[in-house]
Amino acid sequence: ARVVAAGQEAEQARQRLEAQVRGLAETQTRLVSAVEGFSGDAERYAASTGRARVEALSSVERMVSTVEELERTVQEDGEATGSRLRQQGAELRELQRQQSEDAALHRAACAEWRGLLEERTQGAAALAAAREE
Repeated sequence: ARVVAAGQEAEQARQRLEAQVRGLAETQTRLVSAVEGFSGDAERYAASTGRARVEALSSVERMVSTVEELERTVQEDGEATGSRLRQQGAELRELQRQQSEDAALHRAACAEWRGLLEERTQGAAALAAAREE
């Protein structure tokens, strides 16, 4: 009876051990599946992050290029505008000089006309006085 009981205990121990091994095997299968899933997720994340980085870098490079182009355009426009302003300033100074000369000539002509008018007025007054006498 003892041998039979010991045999039954051994059988039960073997069955428990087999159940534990099967449980461990199932757990290992689930663990491998989970690790593979995480690995795939990590690869997809790395790939998408890499693409996002490349796209972001490309966008930044385009933006830098655009800003540099705008700076060149503004500088060129500024230089052209400055040149036009200097030219217009020179033309304005020339017009002012000519106007000053014209004004001086006008004042001189007016003074000459006034002088002639005074001479004529005095001559007319003298003539009128001579006629009255």
